Amino acid sequence: MRDEIQQALSNPGECAAFGFPRLTQFCGRWIRHGDWYYMFYIGFRDVHHAQIGLARSRDGSGDWKRHPANPIISPGLNQWDHDACYKPYAVYDNGQWRLWYNGRHDHVEQIGLATHAGQDLGFSPRSP
Repeated sequence: MRDEIQQALSNPGECAAFGFPRLTQFCGRWIRHGDWYYMFYIGFRDVHHAQIGLARSRDGSGDWKRHPANPIISPGLNQWDHDACYKPYAVYDNGQWRLWYNGRHDHVEQIGLATHAGQDLGFSPRSP
């Protein structure tokens, strides 16, 4: 994944994260949980519009597999995060995942919380 990020940052073309025209910046959070490393990261469609994706790896240094339902957090139409969702910070605590993130609508930026019950984040059991 690091090579893909470097390539996307340095070359025009499609952003590997979500098929956006160009990745303009990358920011992510890695977390170890059980046998996996999880990375919550940002994919930019352009400088003003961002979404949050999820990937996992066994060793945390390579062979990252993206979540099949990416982006996992997207801007909500006419909502507080209408333009962008970014700066993810995730923890697993007390039987649930908690993901804090910044959302922006016009020039107003706020912090939101998304939760997911249980450990399973929806990756295929067959995926490495």
